[in-house]
Amino acid sequence: MVRWRSAPAVSASDAVLSQVAGGGGHRRFTGAPGDRPMSGRLPARPAGGPLAGGGAVRERPERGSRQTGVAVGERRWEHHPPSVEPGQHEENLQMTSDNRAPVTVIGLGSMGSALAKSFVAVGHPTTVWNRTPEKADDLVAAGAVLAATVAEAVAASELVVVCVLDYHAMRELFDPLGDALSGRTVVNLTSGTPEEARETAAWAAERGFDYVDGAIMAIPPMIGSEEALIFYGGPRAVYDAHSASLTTIAGAGTYLGEDAGLPSLYDVALLGLMWTTWAGFMHSLALVKSENVSAEAFLPYAQAWFEHVISPEVPGIAGQVDAGEYPDEGSALGMQAIAIEHLVDASRAQGVDAALPEFLKQRAQEAIKRGHAGSGFGSLFEVLRKPE
Repeated sequence: MVRWRSAPAVSASDAVLSQVAGGGGHRRFTGAPGDRPMSGRLPARPAGGPLAGGGAVRERPERGSRQTGVAVGERRWEHHPPSVEPGQHEENLQMTSDNRAPVTVIGLGSMGSALAKSFVAVGHPTTVWNRTPEKADDLVAAGAVLAATVAEAVAASELVVVCVLDYHAMRELFDPLGDALSGRTVVNLTSGTPEEARETAAWAAERGFDYVDGAIMAIPPMIGSEEALIFYGGPRAVYDAHSASLTTIAGAGTYLGEDAGLPSLYDVALLGLMWTTWAGFMHSLALVKSENVSAEAFLPYAQAWFEHVISPEVPGIAGQVDAGEYPDEGSALGMQAIAIEHLVDASRAQGVDAALPEFLKQRAQEAIKRGHAGSGFGSLFEVLRKPE
C-alpha cells in the first residue's frame, strides 16, 4: 500500500527531528535518538522554494556562515534569511566593540545567560538583570554590567532581550516601568503560544515601545553559533534595525513576518512534528519488543523506512495541502484505512497501547465519510484542519 521510492541520500538522523527543551523556550534540533547529532541543522527543503517572510532556499556547493542546512546527496539546501545578505554575518563579526550596539538581557537562566555571554563575547556593551543577582557573577567577570533593577537595565540599552519563564513573568517585570520603556525595542524570547505573543505585542503597542517576538530553536551551548536558529516576528523595520545585533546570538536567525505570533506557531508546529514522529517510532518499537525483537535489530529497517518511504513523501504532501487536492497515486485512503485497522488489531493482540493507531483510524474513517475514500493519505489534513 506504500510505494517504495528512490530518494537522495538523507541519513535517518537528518530525517528525524530531535529536541531538547529547557526553561525559557530553549529548543534544538539534533538527530534521531541514538544516532549522530545534526548540529542543530534544519531538515532539507526543496531548492528554490519560498519561505515565510520572503526567505528563499538556494542550492550552494559550500556552506556559508549565515546559512543553515543539511546535506542531501551531494548538495546542501540552505536558508538565507531575507533581511541579511550572504556574507553580512562575517562583516558583523568583524565589527569592533567600539561600534557594537549596547544590549540589555533580562533573565539569566541557562538560556538567558547563554544569550548574554554571546553578546559580551563579541563586544556588545551588555547590561544584565536577574531576580537572583548571583547568577550574573560569571557574566560580570567577563565584562557585563549588572543592573540593580529592571528599570536600570532597560535604561542602559535601546535593545532589550528578554528570556524569562513565561509571558506573565515578562509582563509582571515590565508593567511597573511605565514611560521608561519609551524608545526601547523589546525582543521577547520567552516561550508560549501564538495567542500570548499577539496579546503581548498589543500590550507593548499600548505602552509605546517596539516589540519583536521570538522562538529559540536551540539549546544554550548552540547560542552564538551559525547553526543556532531563532524565529522572529513583528514590525519589519524594527527587526531590521536590530538584525545585526541579533545575528550575534543566532547565525541562522529567521524573520517570519509582521505577525508576532508566527514564531510561537512555528515552534509548536515543529515540536508537534517531533513528538508525534517519536511517538510513532516508539509505538513500532513496542510492537516488535512484544515479541522480544530488540530495538537495535529493528532500527536499520526503521531508518530505511524514514529515508526511502516517509521523507520523500513529505514535499508531495505539503504540495497537496497547499493545492487542496489529494490524488491517490495508487494507494487510496480507503485501502490504507484497512491496513490501519490491522495495526489497531495487531496492537491489541500484542498487548500494546492501541491509542495512537486508534486516533489514526478514527481520522481516516472521518475523511472517508467526507468523501475521501478515493483520495490519497494527505486528505487526512482536511479532518485535522477542520474537525467536526
